[in-house]
Amino acid sequence: MTKDNINPPHYKNKSIETIEVIRSQLTEAEFIGYLKGSIMKYTCRMGLKVPTLEGAREDMGKAHWFVEYLLSYLTDLIKQKKKDPNNPGTVIKLRKDQDNDKDPK
Repeated sequence: MTKDNINPPHYKNKSIETIEVIRSQLTEAEFIGYLKGSIMKYTCRMGLKVPTLEGAREDMGKAHWFVEYLLSYLTDLIKQKKKDPNNPGTVIKLRKDQDNDKDPK
């Protein structure tokens, strides 16, 4: 049995995974930001925490895990919002620079 350093058992040994607890406490946009930040964290630190090719590969594996999770989450959101007759579309504010309330200067 190989050791899973990307999503190890200590994240999965409870009745609900840690990422699902985090997801339950955040809005859709906040959770997307959390996933995006996690991808950035592992990408930016690639090979720095463990300065070997193996360490770099593990960091990229973690970033990849979060990319896959984000893709799945976005796909689920799109499907969910398309089924909602009261939803005008699948628009969600994802970026700080999309704030239309700011006065352009």
